[in-house]
Parts: sequence; structure tokens; C-alpha cells
Amino acid sequence: MPYALVVISLKTIHDNNQMFTNKSKLNGDGFFIPTCTIMISMRVLGLLLTMATAYTPSDSQQSHAVLQPPRHCVKVLSNQTQETDLNCNVLTGTVWTFEWVQHWAKEHVQYGLNVYIKCEPNSTVILRQPIKAFLLRKLDINSCGLRQMYDYDLTADTAALAFTVRTLTIQDSVYFITFNELQALYIKYSRDVISKYPCYLPPSVEKYVERNVSVKSEGYGTKQQLMELREASRNHKFKLPQCEYQELRYYEKSFSRKNKLNFVRRFLDKGKFPSLEVLNISSLQLDRIPSELFREHWPEKFPMMKVVDISANNIGQIPFEFPPSSQCNITVNMTRNNITVLTESALNKLETFYPGRILLQDNPLSCACKLKPLLHFVRYSVKQFVQHYGYLRNLTCQSPVIVRGRAVGDVSFREVCRDEGEEEATTVENIPSYVFFITPPIFLLLITVIMVFFRFRKELKLIAFTRFTFRRNRTNREDLATKEYDAFVSYSSQDELFVTRMCTRLEGPPYQFKLCLHYKHFVPGLCISQNIIESVERSSHTIMILSNNFIESEWCILEFRKAFHQSLIGHNKHLIVILLEDIENDCLQPDMTYFLQTHTYLRADEYLFWDKLVYTLSNKRIDRDKNAFSVDMACAGKDKKNSRPFNRGDEIKELDATIPLSST
Repeated sequence: MPYALVVISLKTIHDNNQMFTNKSKLNGDGFFIPTCTIMISMRVLGLLLTMATAYTPSDSQQSHAVLQPPRHCVKVLSNQTQETDLNCNVLTGTVWTFEWVQHWAKEHVQYGLNVYIKCEPNSTVILRQPIKAFLLRKLDINSCGLRQMYDYDLTADTAALAFTVRTLTIQDSVYFITFNELQALYIKYSRDVISKYPCYLPPSVEKYVERNVSVKSEGYGTKQQLMELREASRNHKFKLPQCEYQELRYYEKSFSRKNKLNFVRRFLDKGKFPSLEVLNISSLQLDRIPSELFREHWPEKFPMMKVVDISANNIGQIPFEFPPSSQCNITVNMTRNNITVLTESALNKLETFYPGRILLQDNPLSCACKLKPLLHFVRYSVKQFVQHYGYLRNLTCQSPVIVRGRAVGDVSFREVCRDEGEEEATTVENIPSYVFFITPPIFLLLITVIMVFFRFRKELKLIAFTRFTFRRNRTNREDLATKEYDAFVSYSSQDELFVTRMCTRLEGPPYQFKLCLHYKHFVPGLCISQNIIESVERSSHTIMILSNNFIESEWCILEFRKAFHQSLIGHNKHLIVILLEDIENDCLQPDMTYFLQTHTYLRADEYLFWDKLVYTLSNKRIDRDKNAFSVDMACAGKDKKNSRPFNRGDEIKELDATIPLSST
């Protein structure tokens, strides 16, 4: 207030002085009146300055002046925790930046800061990474358009500020990502980002929620720029280290209109979670469970896990083959998925998963003849783990129509599957009365059987071959009959556990295949590339165990190219690819990507995997069927006039060019 008075007084003095000056000119008094005016004015000014110096605002007035919250925000001080809550309402059509909170917190936060941001339609929030503010404890963002998320603040001041946020929630929002941001992240500042902020989440986070959040891209580059950006993105993700989230106890990424399997897999693969108790990846359009959740040693990665919520997806199978940690009574929520049949194998997995349990309510269960194992399970099983699955009796049948809407426990064996011995015998006397009723169902049944046989003819042929030893005709090619080995196994040493199990099964009775392995059959002293070429040529097939470990090995890539080449020149099904885990296309070599897109391969976790593998190894005929279970390497559509004769010298020269210099 005194300073305002000084300003007003100075203006008044100036006006009066001007007035007296003009008057003195009219009266001819010279300098007397202005001089007196100046002297009087100086005395008044001195008096006001003295008052200003003597006046000191109260503490409450000072606090009110400096603790004004950032724009669009209302400050609330918690009496219990002494933490400051900022409730920010971003108005329609406005742009609000989190930097206002960051600058304000440096001066005015003492015990902790919780920020709640609510956006009206068509409003924007600028939120740059990393998410830091002085003593920030909680950040809650709702219904906002978020920009510059990938425009990292790499300044020294921000790097010096510690991560303190414990709860981070983003829901019903949209990330807007520009092409220039991605270029800066993956190309210009990739090294700096990896060195300073390599982790997806702040290391201090205890609870992370990302619910109903979508991504929209803005701006497009040229084709060359897009190719460079894809390559840079792949290199950036490959260089990211393992992040240990010591504090993270709850992680949720849910409700998306697009399949988020790759994102979830990348996050789980690049992280360590010693404290994680709840993982919620529901409603993400997943068609299968991320392999990181059912590998052999997955409990070691999640030692404290209690709840895995994968509900409301499109998963059709139960993949858990290994039990959880004995210290954790884990619950897996698989409700509202696409599980239609609980086979005997699936029920065995429920037992293996004990003491953990799996929730299967609200799945479209088919109560057809395959329901028999489930009916026997809920009625007669007395094993200890059954206590977790009493709810199975109350599951609702979705098909067939005759039992739709009824509980599983109320359905009888006779209703869902009638044995041939239970059918009533017909006599000559009652044939006329039943003809009208029996003929249409029999006709429909016959048509159905024919259609089912035609649809699953390969599966039936496969089962007949592997289970009932109906041997097929051996090859009519003399070159395959002279091969020393049935298959050469190409794999990464880090996948040796799976390879050992596979070889034990294939080399033992009743199959007794002869397999060529690196450590057993490579000739000591011979060049590695020469060993690979000879092993592939001496084998009827090459089994490639494709995994993330495989594509990182130069020697494995060399073995793939030789096997691919052998298939092309031999026009036979030489190469058998087994996909051990999900692999992003960006991580594959171009020729490997082309191969997987144009040929059929086996998945290690698919139904009838072992039968298909045995069937494929036993198949030595040229089969032109595109849907064969082994890889079809027929080079259809090529002009034979343009082909040149095979030159072994060219092949060795080409393969030697791919050998890393450090290994020669």
C-alpha cells in the first residue's frame, strides 16, 4: 500500500509543479513558485518514503501474496499430512503446462505435493518427461490431451532433481505424438535419454495406472525418413537396459481399442519387479498371455505377485505349465475371455498351478461332448486343489442350444454325449415310425462329419500317424534317403533347456530320430562356416529354434541363411521353424521376416505341437500344400529360364561374408 501511495504522490507532485510553472510564466515571477513547489514536494516525498519504510505487512499478508497457486489451480492444504493438494481445472480450448507446477513447487512446497488435473474438452496439457517436481508425491491426470511426452527435458537442473512421485494415474486421455518428437528421441537425443532416463516408469513409483489411454500420431516424414526412424527405434529399444522397479507394487494398463501385446511384453521383458503385487492388463484386446508370465522361471521375476488380471481379453487357452512361487498364493483372473473348452490337459494345468488359482467365470463355455472331463472333475475329484475351483460347477453353458443357460453341475453325461452302446436298438417293427424323425438328423450328422473331416483332415492324418503308427510312404527321392541325420538343430545356447527336452523326446523311443548338434557333431579344427554348411547338407531337415536370443547371435543367423539356401536349391521342405516366443518384426533380419510372412511355422506353445513336429520330420515328400504343418519352401511362380546353376564356391563366399570380424 505505501508504495502505491508514493507513485500516486509523485504523479500529483508532477502535475502541480507543471501547473505552478505555467502560472509563474503568466505572472512573471520567474523561478520562485516552481522552486517552492519542488521543495515542498521533496518534503512530502521524504515523509511518504519514511512511512513506506516503517510499514511492514503481517505474516498472513505475506503468505497470501507468495502462495498463489499456478494458473487454473486451487491450493488445498491437508491438515493431517501437511501436504499440499493442487486441484487444476484446464478450461476448454486452453493450453496448460506442467512447468508452472514445477516452478511453483520449488518455492512453496515443504512437506509434499499432490497434483490433480482435470481437463475440459479440447484442452491441452504439456507434460514433458521426466515427470519431476519438488516433493511431488502424486499426479492424477483425467480426460486430457497430452503433448510433448517424448520431448525430454535433459537439462542439468532437471537431472539433479530427485524422483519422488509415488502414484501416477492417467485415464481417459490421449497422447499426441509428433514425427519430430520421435526423431529427436530415437535419433538426435537417443544416447542422452538412455544414459539419463532409460526406464519407462520413474523408479520411485509405487502405483501406476494407465486406463483408457490412446495414442495419436501427428505429422509424417518421407519414406526414407520413416525407414531411418524405424531402424533407430529398433536400436534404441535394443540398447535399453534392464530396469529394476524396486518400489512398484501395482501396475495397470487397461482398456484399449488396439492389441497391446507387444507393448506389455516389452515392458515386462525389460524390467525386474521384486515388489510387484498386482498386474492389471485387462481389456487390452490380447489374444494370448505374454510369454513372460508363463515361462519356466517366471516366479523368480515376480516373487511377490498376488494378482494377475487379464480379464476381458480374447484369450482362448490356459498356458500356465509351471507353478508359482510357493510363498505366493497368486490369483489369475481370466474371466470374460474366449475359453470355450476345459480339456483334461487344461484341468491338469489348474492342478500344476496350485496353490495359486485361476478364475474362469463368464467365458463362452461349450458343454458339448468334450465337457466330460470337466463334469468328472467337479463331481468326483477329491484332490486338495479342487477346493479352489468349486465355482466351476456354477459356470453357465453357452452351447449347444439344448443346454444353453444351464449350470455345468446340472448337465448330465447323457445330455452332452451319448455312447454308441447306449443308443436304443431299433427293430423292424418300429422303423416306419422313426424314419421321419431319424433321417434328417442322420443326414445332418453325416454332412457334419464330412465337413469336420474335410476341415480337420490334416489334424486327423497327423494324429493317425503319430498316435496309431499309420506309417506314410517313405520318400521317393534318393538324395534324401542318403542323408546321415534326420535334422540339424540350430539354436542359441541360451535356449538349451528347451532344446535338451526336445532332443530327448525325439531321439528316444518310439521315434528315434538322429539329430545333428553343435557340441556333438561339429568337426574340431574345421572352419565354423564349413561345419555349418556340411551339417545342413548332411541332414534331411534343419530345425531352427527361433527366439530373441537366436536373432542376437551372428552364428545362428548364418545357420538360418544356409538352411534357407538349402531349401531353395533343393525345392523341398528342408527348414522347420519353431517359434519359441513372440518376436517383434523390427528385430528380425529382412530375409527372416520375408520367410516368416510367406511360410508356415510351428509355435512351441500351440496345440498338438509335438505331433506336428514328429509328422514334419517324418515327411520327406514334396508337398505343395500351402497349409502344411512344416514349412513349404516350394519356389512357385519363378521363371526357370532365368535361374542359374548352383555354385558351391559362391555359397561359401556369401556365407563367409556374414561372419563377424571378431570371430575370424
